[in-house]
Amino acid sequence: MAGAPPGVAVSAMKSLFAYDEGAALAAVTVPVRLLNADWRSTNLEAARRHKQDVELTVMPRVGHFLMAEDPEEFNRLLARAVRELTSGGL
Repeated sequence: MAGAPPGVAVSAMKSLFAYDEGAALAAVTVPVRLLNADWRSTNLEAARRHKQDVELTVMPRVGHFLMAEDPEEFNRLLARAVRELTSGGL
C-alpha cells in the first residue's frame, strides 16, 4: 500500500474504520479457526462474544506475515484445521 495512489489509501482507511468486526464474525455460519502469530495477543474472548465456535492456534516466532515467514509450519497447521473441520461433518 505504500506505493498506492493517495485516493486508494484514503478509501482503504475509511473502509477499515467503518468495518464492524463483530457483525461480520456473527454472520459467519461455519466454525471459525484462527491461526495467528504470537507477536500480538489475540482476544479470543472478544471473538467468542460474537461467535461461539472459534478456536485459536498461535504460531511462535513469526510476525504479521506468518504464512510467508514459516510456510511449512503454517501449511501444517492450516491442513490440521481443515482436517479437523472436515472430519466433523462440515
